[in-house]
Formats: sequence, C-alpha cells, structure tokens
Amino acid sequence: MADRDKIGVRYCGGCNSRYDRVALVRRLEAQFPGWGFVPARPQAEYAALVVVCGCPARCVNISSLTAPAEKCVYITDEAEFDAACRRLSQAIQPQEE
Repeated sequence: MADRDKIGVRYCGGCNSRYDRVALVRRLEAQFPGWGFVPARPQAEYAALVVVCGCPARCVNISSLTAPAEKCVYITDEAEFDAACRRLSQAIQPQEE
C-alpha cells in the first residue's frame, strides 16, 4: 500500500542541468502543504512520484521504483512548473473504489 502522505522524488544525475532542480522541488513543496516530499527509494510506494530531469533527455532511470505511469510526474524545465502542479494534483487524488 502506498504511503498516502508521501511523494517520492527522483532527481537525474545532473550532468546537463539547465535550471535549479532543488529550487523547483521546494516550490512544489510550498504548493502541496501537508505532503512529504522524500527521496524515492526502490520498492517503496508513494502517493505519487516526481521525476526531476535537468534537461529534455529524460535519461533518469526509474526502473527500480514502483509507481504506475499515471502517478509519475516528469519535469524537464522550470517552465513546466504549473503543468507539473496540475499533473501532481491529479496523481495524488484518491482513487474511487
């Protein structure tokens, strides 16, 4: 079962970062009070997963993470902040049974 109040964060290696990825995640944290943004760990489950890529290559490896595609929010540029907030909001909505 997913940890209902945690959002996993996976950063790319940062070899070609074009923006401040950590600052962007801090902005996300401010937009989602009450949610814990934690480093994503293999085999752990989260309410959603934020994959922070420093450039459009999206080469970060998330194969060891267990998250369905609809719960993964990729960010490749700080200009995507508003869209990422919308996608993350949708991803953390409780699923109807």
